[in-house]
Amino acid sequence: LSDAGGGFVWSGNSHENRLTPWLCQLVRDPVQERVTITEQDGTSFDAIPRFRADGDRVRFGKGYAVFERDKQGTDRKIMSKLTVYAAADAPVKCTELTLRTEQDTMLTVSYQVSLAGFLPGRLPGKRVSGGCTVQDRVFVLCDGTPRKVSWENNTVLMKLEVRLRAEEAATVCFYLGEGDGGNFLRGADLSLETVREEWERLLGRIRIATPEPSVDILMNGWLLYQVKSCRIDGRSGLYQSGGAYGFRDQLQDAVNMLLL
Repeated sequence: LSDAGGGFVWSGNSHENRLTPWLCQLVRDPVQERVTITEQDGTSFDAIPRFRADGDRVRFGKGYAVFERDKQGTDRKIMSKLTVYAAADAPVKCTELTLRTEQDTMLTVSYQVSLAGFLPGRLPGKRVSGGCTVQDRVFVLCDGTPRKVSWENNTVLMKLEVRLRAEEAATVCFYLGEGDGGNFLRGADLSLETVREEWERLLGRIRIATPEPSVDILMNGWLLYQVKSCRIDGRSGLYQSGGAYGFRDQLQDAVNMLLL
């Protein structure tokens, strides 16, 4: 996931089992998933800006990313916070949107995702409560009641209405994953707190202190997080997806994890 919303989603193997397309286009940084907030008069904005302006903030943590926007609507300011992460114990990507506004209002939230191409002649699968399944293995769900769910040309579009009270927050979550979508949300732990605790438990085993604070930041978690998430678990990046098998590659990655 890039700071402009680009990237792709995979399950199990980043080369053989992509849920959304992988496109090696560093400059364009194509977006496969889009969350859009629309006011009653039709004015809309994306929860993840392609080009940041004043009031837009992006930050990355270990296992998650947060995109915050303060947008001036037609007659009110709308604050949005989009948190993206992968569940700790299940093959699902969670996209959590929190909205706040200065006045009572009704907003329409749209979630659109372009799925990876499937075998010719196989059509999208069945509708389930809160979303749909595709190919009997990929599901797109939300924790609200969608007003519209449609799919066409490997693209799923989901819309739901969110009523906001002045200065009160409302949250809606979208889920993209692999498995039995109809029963998935009943038993999985989808909390961000669990994700953060799992990464801290693993990466917190090594702590160093040096005269240089920037070295401490890199060594106390971030470099190990990069090796584990990108090189060992994902074997994927903007320039390569699913490769890097070989003695030199695997040795240099694995040796960094010996103390964990």
